[in-house]
Amino acid sequence: MEILELNGGTDPKLCEEILDRIADIDRGVFGDSAWGRTAFAENVVNDYDFLTAAVDKTDGSGEVRDLEGCEVCGYALLRCFDDAELIMIAVDPLFRRRGIGEMLLEGLIGEAKKREAAGIFLEVRESNEAARAMYENAGFAVTGVRRDYYHAPRENAVIMQLRLH
Repeated sequence: MEILELNGGTDPKLCEEILDRIADIDRGVFGDSAWGRTAFAENVVNDYDFLTAAVDKTDGSGEVRDLEGCEVCGYALLRCFDDAELIMIAVDPLFRRRGIGEMLLEGLIGEAKKREAAGIFLEVRESNEAARAMYENAGFAVTGVRRDYYHAPRENAVIMQLRLH
């Protein structure tokens, strides 16, 4: 499994292919709340977003040059100013329970530290026990609740934060 940085660190043609796959995963995981490919394409061309993709190199090759023989298994997005916001982590349901979410999260935490963010905050569905446990294991603490934050279905968001400095 390799984590690819899409903000300038990946060949543009490969980046376009990965964005297509990210949009597919996004629709499959988030349904009506999906961002869409256009939004993800915008995330790779600004200085404050950091988009990564988890790629499984099933063909046993070295560096990923194209997606033939590879599978995009998940993605993660961080937005970073003075504080960082973990916008989303999503893993294709076929690849869950393999540590991919943790790998993506670890990369985002590393990037936030590199950018000298004071901390990282996020919102997560109250019912998403697996994600909440992953964040807690990484050191995030619950700091509040946003009532009826999510729609389709309507649900509270738990606000979590990780202090870095």
